[in-house]
Amino acid sequence: MADMGKIETISVDLSDDLADLVHSAVAGGEFASTDHVVRAALDDWKRRREADLDHLRTMLAEGVASGFEPHGGMEAIKHEARRRLAERQQ
Repeated sequence: MADMGKIETISVDLSDDLADLVHSAVAGGEFASTDHVVRAALDDWKRRREADLDHLRTMLAEGVASGFEPHGGMEAIKHEARRRLAERQQ
């Protein structure tokens, strides 16, 4: 784990179910303390969030790089969607 620098105490309210999960993880030896459970959960959330943002950035860049293709409006989009659906159903 990276250096955390300054430590700040934050109070968090958990539902009974979540509190039970945290206490079970500590009692089962998975974590040394409730603090470690919460930190691990936040680290996991941060990694997934960063991965999601990276994925979105990649998709945006691919979309921009693919260029703009004008369309004939909403009716043309609906028509194409119906055509593709019919093609898949064959």
